[in-house]
Amino acid sequence: MTAKRFRSVLLAGLVIGASLLILRCGDPPTAAPDQYMGSLRVAALDTLTIDSISIDLDDVRIGRFRNPTLLGDVVAGIHKVLVSNTPAVTASRTVEIFRGRRTDLFVQLQTSGPYVGGTAPLFTARAVNGDTIAIAKLKGKAIFLAFFEHT
Repeated sequence: MTAKRFRSVLLAGLVIGASLLILRCGDPPTAAPDQYMGSLRVAALDTLTIDSISIDLDDVRIGRFRNPTLLGDVVAGIHKVLVSNTPAVTASRTVEIFRGRRTDLFVQLQTSGPYVGGTAPLFTARAVNGDTIAIAKLKGKAIFLAFFEHT
């Protein structure tokens, strides 16, 4: 190899090497810059009985947090947020996070019950003898409800 050819190859190698250092090829992607970030405050409205909530952001489990909680460094944009207390009690919302601002999300977590041992919803019904019974008038009394269909 001639000296001139050797210098060309060496110079080309140095240029490629310098380019790789400038581009930092192979480095993992960095987080979004701070100017593209916002924060999200999430609160389940019944703060007396719900002390912690699980949060999923865009179908990714973020974790379990105290209620209410503030999530910092959320990328600005529209996100799907799933808030749950137990697997059966969830609320899903779509929120928009704005750059440099806090977005508040308030959810009401409700079961789709009623469940055994829980409080029955208010309703009225007709008894077998034709009388109308309002469950609100029976508050504080032990009640056995039997639902059936008459054909």
